[in-house]
This record gives sequence, structure tokens and C-alpha cells, in this order.
Amino acid sequence: DIHGHRESFEALLSKLSLGESDHVLCIGDLIDRGPDSFGVVDLVRTDERIHSIIGNHEMLMQNAMSTGEQGRAFWLRVGGKDTMESIPCEDDELEDMAIALCEFFSTLPAEVILRGHRVVHGGYDPNIPPDEHTKHQVMTVRYVFSATRPIDEARQVVVGHTPVQNDLVPSDSHDAWESGVTLSDGRPSVICIDTGIYLKEKDEPRLTALNLLDGSIVYQHRVE
Repeated sequence: DIHGHRESFEALLSKLSLGESDHVLCIGDLIDRGPDSFGVVDLVRTDERIHSIIGNHEMLMQNAMSTGEQGRAFWLRVGGKDTMESIPCEDDELEDMAIALCEFFSTLPAEVILRGHRVVHGGYDPNIPPDEHTKHQVMTVRYVFSATRPIDEARQVVVGHTPVQNDLVPSDSHDAWESGVTLSDGRPSVICIDTGIYLKEKDEPRLTALNLLDGSIVYQHRVE
């Protein structure tokens, strides 16, 4: 969850030393709360190696731009004000650019399913087969932290949405969270890589990258 922290994201990308065949998949919540949401989205849109799924904050912006003042007021309170201020336009052009961002968000998938992974923003309800979840559910539900069996027996689930510093996550560490429930190959059945980039300094705000090929993790402390 980059949340508008472009400088931190660029610092993380630098650490990854990407090769020509490498790709980065962002886990959603590109926008809101940080100082340069527009810059983050622009980087994702223009770099062919960088991709993203959609998060609930992108959904909130879409809803805000398509509804009345009441819907927009809520989004502005939860980070949307920072996003609008990051757009380098004014007046009608600002509104048009915000709508264009929403059109880009509508092209993003809600989940990416690979041979060995399921990547979603929020998670899955263990009581519902993963393929039967709605787009809204995979962007928002937080039940993976209490799952007592694998969500997908063949795939590790990678989520964001809930900072590991959040009390909902049963962890005493600010590192990426790994479920104690394992797959048959020994991997944690769920891993959460939201390390609270927008939180206070005492919470060790960081961005986290997970290498899907070998399971290694790279952290980047907030630099803004």
C-alpha cells in the first residue's frame, strides 16, 4: 500500500535492482494520505514493468467522483484531500484529471491469480470459496488473519489493506505478517505486506516488497 509516497516507492524500486524481465505488482491503495498520489499513479501508468491491482482507496475515489457532495466529503476526509492536492491542475482541469485517474483505476483487476499465488488487496473469507468472492469483498475483508486452514491449498495468498501494526493483526512485529497455517510446500498460507507507510514514525512506517520467486522480502523505510 503505497498511499501516495512516491519518493519511498522509488527508493524501494532502486533497492530491487530490476532487470529487463522483472515486473512489480502493486497491491492497491496507490493513493490517499501521502504527498504525491498523482506521482505514484503516473509512475504505474507509464512504466511497463509496474502494474497494480485495485484497492479500496481507488474504489473510494471512483465513488466520490461519481456521486454527490456527501460521498466526496467522506473520501476527502480519509485521504482524498491529499490526492486532489497532488494533481498538478486547477479548476475544471483538476476535475477532468481526477476523472481520468478513475478511468485508469477501472482498468485494474481486483485480484491476480498465478500458479503459486493469489494477490488481492484485502483478503478472503475462509468460509467462502475464493473464486466466489465479489470484487468488493477481496478489496475489503480482513478475515485471513484468523483463518485456521489455507484459503487456497495450492497458492499463497498475498494481501495488503491492513497494516501489520494494526491490532487486527496478531503480531508483535512490524515486519510483514506470515500466517502460522502452512501450505503443503511449507510456505505460509497467507502473507500481509502492508507495513503502514503512512503511520507515525514510532510505528516504523515502511514499504515492503515480496519476491514471488523465492519468498525473500525487501523493506524501505519512509523517506518523505
